[in-house]
Amino acid sequence: MAENSDDIELSSLEFTKRISRLLLVCLNGVSELKAGDQALTDKLKDLSNLLVEVLDNKIDSPPVLGAELEQVFDELVVQKYLIDKERETAKQVFIAFTKTIYEMSRSSGEFDESLTEQIGVIEAAEKMSDILSAKDVVLGQTKILQTQTHAMREELEESKKTTSELTNLLEQVESKAMIDPLTQVFNRGTYNIEIGKMIKRFNRYKEPAALFVIDIDHFKKFNDDYGHKAGDAVLTLVSSVIKGAVRDTDLVFRYGGEEFVVLLNKIDFKNAKKVAEKVRAEIESHHLTNKAKVLRVTASIGFSCFKEGDCETSIFERADKGLYKGKQNGRNRVEEVL
Repeated sequence: MAENSDDIELSSLEFTKRISRLLLVCLNGVSELKAGDQALTDKLKDLSNLLVEVLDNKIDSPPVLGAELEQVFDELVVQKYLIDKERETAKQVFIAFTKTIYEMSRSSGEFDESLTEQIGVIEAAEKMSDILSAKDVVLGQTKILQTQTHAMREELEESKKTTSELTNLLEQVESKAMIDPLTQVFNRGTYNIEIGKMIKRFNRYKEPAALFVIDIDHFKKFNDDYGHKAGDAVLTLVSSVIKGAVRDTDLVFRYGGEEFVVLLNKIDFKNAKKVAEKVRAEIESHHLTNKAKVLRVTASIGFSCFKEGDCETSIFERADKGLYKGKQNGRNRVEEVL
């Protein structure tokens, strides 16, 4: 049966009003949500007024209503898309930040677990508030790490200071153990170490070297005639003169009693003899006074240069033979044994 045209028109009008009511509700809701966007709010208000006029039968069918609504909702969709994109970008930034902190940290397992947990929270976040909350946790943990790192740095600096002090103390102790307390040159124990090193260097690099044995002439007479203080003064004088006559790279030792040894590196026979003569002459040129009496001091020197096959004993014995020869030949002289 054919429908009455008036019924069709009424149904169409009723349908338009129903749609208009529904849209009005939607627009009112959107207006509340987007209250901060004045341009959009004004447009929604215009549309709401238009829908009210339709409902009041003032307008049969708003010709631009569909286009206006489409534009409004298109804008809302675009804004939602941008918000989603913003959230994803924020996720990536905070995840990268958290992973960097995680990789840099060398603290407790509890801290690592907390960072791992926050990475999971950020990855699953659907709202910016969730991301920001996770961010706050990470930053809080980072501040703790920073505090711990600062404390560890202070402990490290304190440890370095303590280690440095201990090292200096050890060096002082070692130095005292190596030095003869009276003459302030190296002692016999240090000589035993250094002669071994020099033999090894000579055998490896074949660089010329020499050894002096120096003995103060008539030393017993100083002790017997003027006392041990005078004898100590003679020892101190001779050691000081020897040190001043040789190079800084040469090593001077008090071998025992009134006897000294000098190890000279990188020196040939000719120059070794010149240095030995210089030492002898320097000792002879110095003197001491004791109760207005002048004490003349001389020394005899035997020396030898290192040669293939030498050991600690052989090089010393040759120089010592030179010293004996010097004593036999009148003292205050230099003699070498090749």
